[in-house]
Amino acid sequence: MSNVSSTPRRNYQRLTKSKEHLVNETPVRNTNVDNSIKTPVRTPKRKSASLNTHFYEDVETEFYRVFSDGGKRRKRDDDLSFLFRGACNNIGTSTVGMYGEISHSSLKVVCKKLVEYGLDEKSVVLDLGSGRGVPNFVFAADANTFSSIGVEKCPIAYLNSINNICISICKDIQKIRSKLDFESEVSTTDKNIYNCCKGTPSRTFGSETDCSTASCSSCGDSLSPNANVIKEEEDYEYSVNTQLEPDDQEFNEYSETPSKFLKSPESNIFNTVNATLSGDNNGLDVENQDLKRGLEEFKTKSPSLPLAFVNEDIIAYDSFEGVTHFYSFDIAMERALISNMVYQFKNTSTAYVFASFISDLLTTFDLTGCFLAAKIPCRMAGSGEGKTCYVYVKNDWKDIKKRADSKLLKLFQSKAPKFNSVEKFNVNNYDEPYSSLDMIKLSKMSLYYQYKWYLKRLGKFYKPFTTRSHSSAINVREKLSTERDLLIEQIAHSNSQEPRNRLKEHIQRNFKITSTFP
Repeated sequence: MSNVSSTPRRNYQRLTKSKEHLVNETPVRNTNVDNSIKTPVRTPKRKSASLNTHFYEDVETEFYRVFSDGGKRRKRDDDLSFLFRGACNNIGTSTVGMYGEISHSSLKVVCKKLVEYGLDEKSVVLDLGSGRGVPNFVFAADANTFSSIGVEKCPIAYLNSINNICISICKDIQKIRSKLDFESEVSTTDKNIYNCCKGTPSRTFGSETDCSTASCSSCGDSLSPNANVIKEEEDYEYSVNTQLEPDDQEFNEYSETPSKFLKSPESNIFNTVNATLSGDNNGLDVENQDLKRGLEEFKTKSPSLPLAFVNEDIIAYDSFEGVTHFYSFDIAMERALISNMVYQFKNTSTAYVFASFISDLLTTFDLTGCFLAAKIPCRMAGSGEGKTCYVYVKNDWKDIKKRADSKLLKLFQSKAPKFNSVEKFNVNNYDEPYSSLDMIKLSKMSLYYQYKWYLKRLGKFYKPFTTRSHSSAINVREKLSTERDLLIEQIAHSNSQEPRNRLKEHIQRNFKITSTFP
């Protein structure tokens, strides 16, 4: 095999005797032949995330990319339709631990029933086994909840949920840009009207100009409110104005570079914008001024949908203090896990509603002090399979709601909480939130710090890798995964205790418990 390429050569044809003889011989190298096309194909390396990594540059780059995308601003939609289209959202069923999800229309009916039992702008809803996050989006949008959080163990489903929440944050960025564009258009229109009226008044009363009936001699536009503004069909222009730049115009990297090659603007741009806005015009264009204003609003503005998702096992929590409404599509969960969720619901002093798909929580799983408030027929997304959602409510739910609302009001009474500050709340130290209150804090952070947090989580999933790699670290990881998968397969097909003991030894020998949460 030639040393030019590390790619293994394969021959899928049947070897003849002559070919078998040639395979063992060293091929003759022709130095005159250009072998550049035989270089191994490699995927681009991504920046690895570590505890010392700061994501300020990354989040500003992503903000600028979305902020400068005019096509998406014109195509903006305010609904949740993005959750139900695209290749990523087609893997919502039958993927690893994901059983499926309830259709959008059925979730809206469940949400209406939860609203009847206290789900409002002071409530916090928790989805146990949140999947790709559709129920959290629906509850946050339809009920305008204080916070909507989800816990998901499957890494693929969790990756899909944070991808969806990043899309939602991008929509908020587009709204910021649309708002600034509208303000700029209004300001420009007012300035033009003022200049036209100031120049040539049509009539004056004393020393004052009557701008209500003024007309501009330079542009010929009448500013009278009684003027006929309806044009005939032949008066409309159907031409498209395009910009032709002169050859000697200076190249602008940030406006002319394709978006996929964009880098975050240099810091001196933001510094000089401050001088421009204060009155010292250094020739900066309106785009940089809007970028500065947009970034400042991005750092302080709260998301339109207060969402938070964590990649954690449900049994890792003893209770979910602060949560008022539980929801879980638990139709395919183990009985031990369902029993644990019932315990968590009873052990949470602020919770008073549990929407489940198990019909016998009151009798079989010892859900005491509650009554069955509603049975809601639902349909699964895709298959249309019929399921029933059972809404369990605590007997004294009205009193619990008053205490829960008061508790949340004390914890989050400030509109600008301390955890929005980088000095007080370092997102780079996060591993996973330790409690439900930390999840609520994550959902109430500003867009800037939320986006930074989720970009960090995406960075942990996008590990640096190279195709056809011979890295020892990758080989060790694959070997451990293969060994663990074989033991799990033996446990699934055998009642013997030996593979279970071997799996415990394997985990204790090769893995250790770590936590970097502050």
